[in-house]
Amino acid sequence: MEEVVFPLIDVMILNESEAEFITSIRLEDDLSNVRQAASQIIALGVKEVIITLGEKGSLYMNHQEEAVFTSAYPVQVVDTTGAGDTFIGSFIVARQQGMTVKDALQRASAASAIAVSRAGAQESIPNVKEIANFLERCST
Repeated sequence: MEEVVFPLIDVMILNESEAEFITSIRLEDDLSNVRQAASQIIALGVKEVIITLGEKGSLYMNHQEEAVFTSAYPVQVVDTTGAGDTFIGSFIVARQQGMTVKDALQRASAASAIAVSRAGAQESIPNVKEIANFLERCST
């Protein structure tokens, strides 16, 4: 069944544990394996993959094995509930708006940084203006 499903996936966004489950490659203790895991997922037929790494950032890879690493923004973590959903939603919206992969990843990282600095799930998700303000403060 996997052979049929993976080639149908345009963008797969998963966390370290999920990537480890699919690839059997240990990521938590050795970030050098993240690129190998992403490459293995691409080899399954997925067109683009993003592995989120929490406070360590994220790695994007496409089917040409072009990779982009994005650092996480350092924030005081209050609650990680909803961080992954916030990252995914922000990335997809940014791409649909025509942003480059790099810019979309930065926006997604900023959105999830804001979300983890607040309590709760839905109520912690920032709006577009909050993300823009956060990115502006981080660039100065």
